This record gives sequence, structure tokens and C-alpha cells, in this order.
Amino acid sequence: MNTIKLIISSCVIILLLSSCDQTDYHFKAETDYENAIWKYSDTTDFKVTIDDTLKRYNLGLKINHSTEYLNQNIYLTIHTKFPNGQRFSQRVNIDLADKAGKWYGKCSGGDCEVDAYIQKDAFFNQAGKYVFTVEQFTRSENLENINSLIFYIENTGKSR
Repeated sequence: MNTIKLIISSCVIILLLSSCDQTDYHFKAETDYENAIWKYSDTTDFKVTIDDTLKRYNLGLKINHSTEYLNQNIYLTIHTKFPNGQRFSQRVNIDLADKAGKWYGKCSGGDCEVDAYIQKDAFFNQAGKYVFTVEQFTRSENLENINSLIFYIENTGKSR
């Protein structure tokens, strides 16, 4: 009987470990917002060093929000500062729910997490330090019910 329990326990552990996130991240960092309020003045800098200009990457955001969030989407401005000092900015709209109000992403309890790519199969022309700055760009000075933001760069395994 103990052998059967040991086999079953081993299978459960293997199953749990194999279901974990297997993503190969080059960079991943999280910012938590105090009292789940993302103020308009709150900007978050993510500093990333890129050494290999031949690799391709996916750049993305994970937004963790409460189901009490009042909007269907969120507008962001993302600034990229290149190693040579040049800057590029882009506005991004990320849908958090459909038109009927059904939340996208994974929801548990009163929170949901939406994973959105900013750019897929991106490559960097310059080696060195990049700074990605993320700002909320909505009509609200204080964007309530946003718990955290994760910025990540994942390796695709591809080269250009």
C-alpha cells in the first residue's frame, strides 16, 4: 500500500512541476502599486542589458487587476531609451475585458492577470543598456484597482 502512495505522490509532483511556467525570460520584473492605485505620475523604469543583437525576443506586459476595475481596457505609453541615447515612444491599448464585460486572462478570486505582447519577434540593433519606461495614459489621475505590472522580455529561440 505504501508503494502505491509513493508512486501516486511522485506522479503528482512530476505533473505539478511540468505544468509550471517554462518560459525562457531574458528579463522579467514586477512593480506593485500601493493600495492598487497606479497614479498618473508613477512611471516605472525597467533597465535591460542586451548583448546579442542577433537574437529575437517577445516583449510583453502582464497586468494584474481587480475585478472591480471600471474600464474595459487600459492605455499605456511605453518609452524606449536606446544605448546611444535616442528615445522612441509608443502608445499601447490593452483590452482587459470584452464588450460584454467578461474579463480576459486568468482570474482567481477577485483578481485577474492579462498577458499582452507589446512586440513579437523583436530584435535589438544595438548592444548595451536599454531603459523601458511604462506610464499609464488614461483620463484618470489615479487609476484604481491595478495591483501590479510585470514587464518581460522572453527569448524566442530564433535568430534574425
